[in-house]
Amino acid sequence: MPISTKTGDRQKYTAPFFHRKLLLIATGLLAIAYISTCLFLLFRQHYLIFRPIHQILTLSSSPDFNLPYQQVKLQITDYNENLNAW
Repeated sequence: MPISTKTGDRQKYTAPFFHRKLLLIATGLLAIAYISTCLFLLFRQHYLIFRPIHQILTLSSSPDFNLPYQQVKLQITDYNENLNAW
């Protein structure tokens, strides 16, 4: 039920206007937050994408890890190729 105030013979309803204004403000804030998030992801996407390098910088047998490993070659018979792994 809307809140009303009497001014003379007329009634002035303030509640529907207040709810519409509150809804408009909340929608505006959500739109600003959504657009800000989209712009942040657009400009920072270069830093968020993982790009591995092809050079192996550290082996598992290095003193930092001290893990044993062995070189393995797998022959793929269908394609006459070798797959190297460690």
